[in-house]
Amino acid sequence: GYFHYGSEYMGWSPGGEKLVYTKRHFDNNQSMVYDVKIWDSQINESQWLTQSMRAIHPSFSPDGGKIIFVSHNNSIANLYTMNDDGTDLDQITKYDYDTQILCPSYSPDGAKVVFAMTDKDANMDLFILELSSGSIRRITEDPASDYGPIWHPNGKYISYTSHTGSTPNLHTYSFATGESKQIS
Repeated sequence: GYFHYGSEYMGWSPGGEKLVYTKRHFDNNQSMVYDVKIWDSQINESQWLTQSMRAIHPSFSPDGGKIIFVSHNNSIANLYTMNDDGTDLDQITKYDYDTQILCPSYSPDGAKVVFAMTDKDANMDLFILELSSGSIRRITEDPASDYGPIWHPNGKYISYTSHTGSTPNLHTYSFATGESKQIS
């Protein structure tokens, strides 16, 4: 099989017994696409969770029961969730214009998701989705690309890669202050 981009396309369940990942295969139209698979280390078996969804960036919820991922329809990306067995598939964003989404990640309490998105302004910035309300707000607004967000375990900060200053460096966003600082 063919894996792409390493950790951005795979993630371990909180207990470490399952690995969710993206793998290329032939879809229903015999085109090569990415879809989500899961491997269970307890039984040493894998299964496809999506079919012909052009799905990438799978990530487990903190309790391990849900998986969030990005699916593409032509040039439109949207976020979806499903149970760890592929059931209860739910589209949680409804973009209908040229949108790209990368690296969704659940907050430590499972109430929010951070992700990188290029939307109508053609800027790749970070956004927070409140799962209970469905509201989405931008947390970075830089002409340079911001992507690869990860939560700090306490949920008070998000670190990410930013191309501010033309060089990729790590930055950290504070929810308390609403400010980002370069840390590398």
